[in-house]
Amino acid sequence: MVLVFVAGHGMRNDANEYWFLTPSASFDDPYDGIERDTLEKLVTWDRLNARQRVLLIDTCHSGSA
Repeated sequence: MVLVFVAGHGMRNDANEYWFLTPSASFDDPYDGIERDTLEKLVTWDRLNARQRVLLIDTCHSGSA
């Protein structure tokens, strides 16, 4: 099993894309953060030898991420 858990600040940009805000990112400039697709790739990478894969996102605006 692979489990990735992310907690902290998150936001959506003007294009409604979800970003996890790292210390170098901000609400005005989220692009130094980690975008949702990158987080998802942590558990969907085809070289992972896991039958179960879980991505948990506990941040603001993560509801539809």
